[in-house]
Amino acid sequence: MDMQPPLSKRWRTFATCLAILVAMTAVPAVSAQSSDSESVTVTANIVSPPDLVLTLCDLTADFGSGLDNAGAAPTGATDVVTATTQGTDPNQGVYYRWTPSCASGTTFFRIESAVPWALHACATQTASTSSLAIAQNDLVFRPSSVSDYASVIPSRPFTPCPASMTSPWLSAGLGTTVTGFYYLRVDDDDTAGSFNATTIWTVIP
Repeated sequence: MDMQPPLSKRWRTFATCLAILVAMTAVPAVSAQSSDSESVTVTANIVSPPDLVLTLCDLTADFGSGLDNAGAAPTGATDVVTATTQGTDPNQGVYYRWTPSCASGTTFFRIESAVPWALHACATQTASTSSLAIAQNDLVFRPSSVSDYASVIPSRPFTPCPASMTSPWLSAGLGTTVTGFYYLRVDDDDTAGSFNATTIWTVIP
């Protein structure tokens, strides 16, 4: 005998299934989100970098004539040139010290800058007939004045351009002033004649 559940029980079963179906269909379908974007306008005004100025007080290093390994007084020099004492080792002669002719209150060079910089120097030898040579470190720079041969030796030699441009002589963050002297070496084995060169100072930010 087929036993059918009472109508009320079947209705409750149907009602339960219907309720679940309704609950499922009531959930909205999930769809992909649409994209969005915003833009930012960039504006700027670039000005020229601050001036970086190198000023030398004297542009001609005139050592004069008559220089020798014993320190003879030069003749015809337009600047102050003084010989050091003679060196004590074999073949050492003297260095002649050139003092730049600067106006009162000024120094050999002045650097005006609002940014960090590096100072480079090198030299190019021009027509010369003596044995003195840039490549032999016969021309050097020193920020102080000394009067004996041995004290000049640790000075900074001018090397041929442009090789020395890879290594700065001096670096700083702002402006500065520097006193300086050129020293020209004349040793016992140097031959007579002329010596000519151009030194180049360059400051780079």
